[in-house]
Order: sequence, then C-alpha cells, then structure tokens
Amino acid sequence: IPLPGRVEIDGKHLSVYGQNGKKIWETNVLGIITKAQISDLNNDQMPEVIVGIGESDERVNNPRADCGKLIIFDSMGKIEWDINFSDLPSYAINVGASTGTVVINNFLVADLFGDAQKEIVVLSHDLMWYPSKLTLVLADGTISAEYWHPGFIYDVKAVQDKNNHQTLLVARAVNNDLATTYN
Repeated sequence: IPLPGRVEIDGKHLSVYGQNGKKIWETNVLGIITKAQISDLNNDQMPEVIVGIGESDERVNNPRADCGKLIIFDSMGKIEWDINFSDLPSYAINVGASTGTVVINNFLVADLFGDAQKEIVVLSHDLMWYPSKLTLVLADGTISAEYWHPGFIYDVKAVQDKNNHQTLLVARAVNNDLATTYN
C-alpha cells in the first residue's frame, strides 16, 4: 500500500501523492480547501490526510455544502470521520454579523498531551469574518474543548513551556467587540 507523502490542493480539488511521487488518489469537495496536511494522528504508522474547508467571500450568500468541514481521510482516500463546524452550536448569533455558517481557515496538528496521539486545533470563523473559534479535536474526532473569540483569530502555534514541560497554544487575534456588553 503506497502511503501518502504529499498533498496538493487546487480550489476544491485534492490530490494525494505517495512517498514515491506518484498520485495515489484524488477527490473533490463542495467548497474551497483552505488547508490539507498529512499526519499520523493515532500513531499506527498509517498517516491520515486532514482537510479543512472554507469558502471565499464572494459566496457569502451561497455557501457550499462542505463549507466548515474538517475531513479526515485514511491513507487510501476513504473518509474516516468528519466534523461539520457549521452544525455545532453557534456563538451569540445576535452579536456581530454572525451567520451560523462556519469557515475553517487553518488548523494545527500536534501531540499536545505527550501521549503519542495527535490533536487537531482547528481555527475557524463565521462566514462573515467573526466571531472566530479555536476547537481542540482529538485523534478519534471527539471535540475536547472550544474557545470562542469575539473577533478574528489570525494564527495559532504550539510552543513548549520548558519550565513546566507542557505544550501551550499561543493565538494571535484582534477583538472586534470591545464595546459590546456580554451577559
């Protein structure tokens, strides 16, 4: 079985190449792929292909069916599991310009707990730009934690705290609702 070695994305099209450089499978999604990455999430020596799907601004009034999905493919291109972030409970739908449709704009894969299982930290935002959210997804697709931000999160990094021997998440963001009162 050829194992995935690299991915290429072109809009809604994903091509997966083996470690020998030959294409082993490809697929299309109903949305714009914002990021694709190969990683062995559960340390079984069979890498998964992780795909985050967003949407471009010109489609605000007509989001695609896969908009806001995180899809995990096995090495052969079969979907292992997926999460539709637009189906999850929304953040304060009456705050800002929230539509309830979520766009995945980035994700980070790291072993945050030192247990040889990798977690996915998904960076998503409302289709209208904010609010945004960090979601911690375990290797089996279970959502472990969420952090809603009343603005736009630009980036997230995993860093090692050498003093406490922990992995920390550091996010870079702007707050859009400093004047908003929350109950």
